Amino acid sequence: MVYLIPALFLASITLLIYWDEMKVRKQVKQEKVKDGRLTTLSHTLRTPLLSIRGYVDMLQHQEVGKLQIAQMELLHRIESELEEAFGVLDESIGITHKDSTIGQSKPADIDLRESIQYVLSSLDEKLDESHRVHFRKGHRKVNVHADPLALHTVLNAIIGNAHHYTGEDGQINVQLEDKPRTVRIKVIDTGIGIDREEIENIFHKFVRGRNACVVHPNGSGLGLHNAKNLLDEMGGNIHLQSKPGKGTKVTITLPKKTK
Repeated sequence: MVYLIPALFLASITLLIYWDEMKVRKQVKQEKVKDGRLTTLSHTLRTPLLSIRGYVDMLQHQEVGKLQIAQMELLHRIESELEEAFGVLDESIGITHKDSTIGQSKPADIDLRESIQYVLSSLDEKLDESHRVHFRKGHRKVNVHADPLALHTVLNAIIGNAHHYTGEDGQINVQLEDKPRTVRIKVIDTGIGIDREEIENIFHKFVRGRNACVVHPNGSGLGLHNAKNLLDEMGGNIHLQSKPGKGTKVTITLPKKTK
């Protein structure tokens, strides 16, 4: 009985420590889920804002006709409001992700498996049960040294497009290849596809395929354009192959240490 009391005391202390650890882990998990949703929402809002900024820029350069002074002043006000909106979005990401890699502006070591899984998870609620998504994560880390926010934006645009333009019973296959100096990400879908003559200009600002305009008439035409620009800045590249009615294959190549 003398030895039983200390043993029970130690067991109680151990149980309390374990319980506290479980509560902390649960809280951390909840914070990550909340942060992930906010990041996804921020990027979703950023796309139409970028589209508006592009149209404002076109009007300011009077590409669609000469403007009066009062109209130019109104455009300047719109531009100021847009910059403020972008600032709020950037601040929300920065505050929310001050303890994580997503949302930082400085390059960091990133496991691409986790980045891809994160984007797929954020699309889980949008993907219909009829969509079959394949991604074999593997056991080995596939690291790159890159800007986490830029990388997330690229993956979100490419995988998001595969989701938007792949119909019922369609398939989306995400592949990750680890090379000695580079990594390669392939996103292959069985969606609507793009006409051959449209592929050449598909990365230009506001350019969209005819089929895409029918399926999603409200698209901005900036997703692929922004993705290519970000990849160029990181020293990577993007290649697109597509056939109407058959699907699209997008290949992203990144150096393991980006610019």
